[in-house]
Amino acid sequence: MCDLYIFSTCFSHNKIIKGYAAQEKDIYTSLADARAKLAGAQTVSDKANADNQLSGALSRLLVIVENYPELKSDQNFRDLSVSFRRNRKQN
Repeated sequence: MCDLYIFSTCFSHNKIIKGYAAQEKDIYTSLADARAKLAGAQTVSDKANADNQLSGALSRLLVIVENYPELKSDQNFRDLSVSFRRNRKQN
């Protein structure tokens, strides 16, 4: 029964953390890509398109930060690590 509980808990934590991490990765990747495109833009049209892309990525980030003042995956990874250690000590 204990092993099933540990597996279930770890599986649930893993899904939640992966969701947060994927969301954060997408946001930061979008920002980095947009900044790189803006820095490398040669024409006015390319600069305008890159600027729009960067503005969109920043808007997404602001929405996340307003709704979740602390991005979550870092704390979730630490919580999962503590949970694993605690469960290993109990077994």
